[in-house]
Order: sequence, then C-alpha cells, then structure tokens
Amino acid sequence: MKTLIKQYTRLFLSLLIGMFIFQSCLDNPSIPDEIFNARIPEVETSSVESYSGTTITISGVVLQENGAEVTEKGICWGTKSSPDSTDNKIPAGDGLGSFTVEIKGLSANKKYYFWAYAINAKGTAYGQERTVYIALPTVETSIFNDNKDGKVKVGGIVVDMGYSEITARGICWSFSNEPTIQDNVFNFTPDTGVFSGYLEKINGGKIYHIRAFATNSIGTSYGEEVIFPAPPVFTDMAPFTSYRPTGAAAFSSYGRAYLVGGDVGQSYSNVVWEFDPISNSWRDRNIFPLGGRKFVTAFSTDATAYLLGGLVNPGQPTTEFYKYKVSLNEWEILPPFPGTPRWSAKATVQSKGSVTYGYVIGGRTTNAILNEVWRYNINSGQWQQIENFPTSHYGGIVLSKNDTIFAGLGQTGESTSTKTLWISSGDMSTWKEETEIPNLAGTISSGVILNDLLYVIDSNNRIWEYNIKQKVWTSKSTLGGYKDEGHSMMLLNGSIYIGMSVFSTSMKKYDPIWDN
Repeated sequence: MKTLIKQYTRLFLSLLIGMFIFQSCLDNPSIPDEIFNARIPEVETSSVESYSGTTITISGVVLQENGAEVTEKGICWGTKSSPDSTDNKIPAGDGLGSFTVEIKGLSANKKYYFWAYAINAKGTAYGQERTVYIALPTVETSIFNDNKDGKVKVGGIVVDMGYSEITARGICWSFSNEPTIQDNVFNFTPDTGVFSGYLEKINGGKIYHIRAFATNSIGTSYGEEVIFPAPPVFTDMAPFTSYRPTGAAAFSSYGRAYLVGGDVGQSYSNVVWEFDPISNSWRDRNIFPLGGRKFVTAFSTDATAYLLGGLVNPGQPTTEFYKYKVSLNEWEILPPFPGTPRWSAKATVQSKGSVTYGYVIGGRTTNAILNEVWRYNINSGQWQQIENFPTSHYGGIVLSKNDTIFAGLGQTGESTSTKTLWISSGDMSTWKEETEIPNLAGTISSGVILNDLLYVIDSNNRIWEYNIKQKVWTSKSTLGGYKDEGHSMMLLNGSIYIGMSVFSTSMKKYDPIWDN
C-alpha cells in the first residue's frame, strides 16, 4: 500500500511541474506567439539546371517560412536516399526565395541524391528528392574478320552516352595490354551507335591490342580489348637442301623458282634446283649439260628459260647460250652469243605484239665492265646489238613492266655501284633517269615489279620499294642473317620470294602489304 501511495505522489508532482513550465512559457515575453505557433519551412527542390564533367548546378526555392525566419537554406546531397543537412551540403543564404548552388568534385559512375533544405527555429525541412547518375558512356568493341591489303577493320558501338553527350569516340590501340587514348587513336564522328573503319599501315608480325572508347563530360570509358596478330612480313619456306652456291643464276617459270649452277667452293656446280611455293618443296632437275658455271645470265618466258655466258671453272668467260624447256625438263644448245664473252649481265623479257624479246644489259668481261645492250628475238632466234646503256655496270636489275624496262643500280667496280635507276620505252634507243636510290642502300643484287611498285634487296639485307608513279624510294624491312649481295628475289604467282644469300639455306616469302 505504501508503494502505491509513492507512485501516485510522483505522478502528481510531474503533472504539477509540467503545468508550471507551460504557464511560464505563456507568460515569457521572449518567445513570440508566431514562433511558438510556427512550423518548419516549406522548400522545393528544382531540377538539375546544368552539368559539366563531375560538376552540377542545381536550384531550390523556399516557398514559406511558416512562422519562423529561415536562417539557412541550400542543397545537401549523398549517395543514399536519406537527406542529411549536417553532412554534404552547400548553404546558399537565408530567408525566402530561390537559390542556386554549384557542386563540384562528384565521382564518376555513381548515383547521387539531392535535396533543397531550409532551417528555421522549428527545425529542418527538405524538398523533393532529385537523382543524377554521373555515368561514363557504355561502349563495346566490335570484332571483325576483315584484314587485307595491310589494313584491318575495327570499330565499336556506343550503347549509351551516359551522363552527357558524346564528345569523342573511336579506337585506341597499342602493342601492349589495355591501350588508352594516350596511345594511338583512330577517331570517328562523336555520336552513339555503331562505328567502324579500317586501321591502315599495319605492321606485319606485330600483336595489336585494340579497344573502342567513348568520351563524355565525365570522362572516357573503354570496350573490351581485342587482340589482332598481324600477318608476318616474312614467312619461312622450305630451306635449300644444302648451302646455296655463290653466283647461281635465278629465273622463274610456271610460278616456280629455279637456281642453276654457282660456285660451291672447290668447283662450279651444274645442279639445277626447282622450288614450288604451292607444295613448299625443293627438287633437283636435269643438270646443266656442259658442266659447272657461275654468274650465268638468265631470262625466261612462261615455258622456257634462256641462259647465257657466265664463268667456266677456273674463271673463264664464255659465250655459251642454252635453252631450258621447263615442262619437259630438257636442255637444248643454241648458237653461241655473238658478243664478247661475259658474266654477271642482267636480263629480262618483253613482248611487242606477237614477238617476244630478251634484253641483256651490261656485264663483265676479262678486262672491262660493259654498257652494251643486246636484244634477242625469241621467235626468230636472232641477236641484235642496240643503243648502249648510259653507264657501264654489272649486276643490279633489269625488269620490265608493259612496254617499259627499268634497269641500273649495278656495280661499277668491286666496291662501287651506281645509285641511278633508268627507264626506257619503245625501241630502247633512249634512256631516262629516274629517282636515285638513297645512298644508304647497299649493292643491289635483284628485284621484282609488283603492280606499280618496284622492290629490290641490297647487300645489307634491306628491302627498298620504288613507287613507279610517285617516283619515290622507301626503305622497308631488313632480313636477318648473313649480309651478302647474293640474294635472289623472284615473283611467283603474284607473291615475292627471296632466296637468301650465299651462306644461308633459307627461302622466305615476303609480303609487302604488311611491311609498313
């Protein structure tokens, strides 16, 4: 019973104190009636006005103070849907009316919540919740199986622009993982959707790492990485069955390469080798009938090869002239060459109407370097000496394209060579200088013409390209291996093959479209 009396006593005292405090407030002139009756303000969050990168501009407005002066208003924000003006906020003054704030330093790829707020004596009010996703673009890298002519198709798709308009898009690439726009860039028109194009001048044998990219005001995003192994510049073919002899004659027929004779050290060879690029194999053919020879001059039609002069062991020049019937694998002796015995001359064939001619230029005799030009009528079997070549030389190149012959770049002595390339059309009575090959080039041993480009290889194993239309020389790739002027370059079935020099057994296929 005593306990119950105590509990009632405490309750009565509490009520009495509460009534006293309430009456005191009513009698206290320092708390105005309007504040006592006030409510929290009424505030509204406007839409986001603008954005640039990770900076946005947003507005609000205090509509009503509701009986107590607004002492602070502004914008608060966070990454969760729970307003808190004590955390991230930017005050924008006090009182009624509109206000605008700029918020900087937001993080990319995050969703932010924003509220206008207003504070008076009764507490803090919040406006509507606004959200902004500070998003990078969404981009994908496309995969294409289209690579040819020294170029590869690349592209991508901008699936979503993200936070703002696309300002840049394209492809970035490098020779290492995860390329960025700080590496190599292939730009496309800024937009969403699919884009594609060809990445040109691909370096053969390199591994390309490729990614699509897209940029908006927030930053740059990347698609998945695609790896493109570029086709090789040089492809190893079946090697010679033995070390190649010095000074072997080379020609092509029926899309196959042939090497005849040469110096094997203690003697000259009479062996004939045939290389078939389709089966990638070598085989020996009927030997040269008169024994070993080196530095023989060779030219060929589709079905027949002609071999002239050269050195007979021990180093005697000859006027012997032979025909090799390729499909029959037969040799036939022809009447001797009417000119001076010679070696290391260069030759080509050219058709004029129904008549096919072989042209032999330069060469060496026992005591002279020649500038003679001889024409052989393959139809009639007759030789004719025509106008001399502008310079005396041996080796170098003699190549034909349509009705034009390209010649020169030969040696003028044991350690000197000419850098001049000459052309002649029509009856070969006049010659015109073309652009000189750069002085960096070594001694030229052979060459081919493919389309409108002339290719030669020098004694430094470097390949040089001459653009016939633009008349410009360009240094290309360098072969590995021992350096020597004995390379044989041949055009077989529209592709270039290089038989390496004296001290190498290798045969290589050269693909100039990837040599960039």
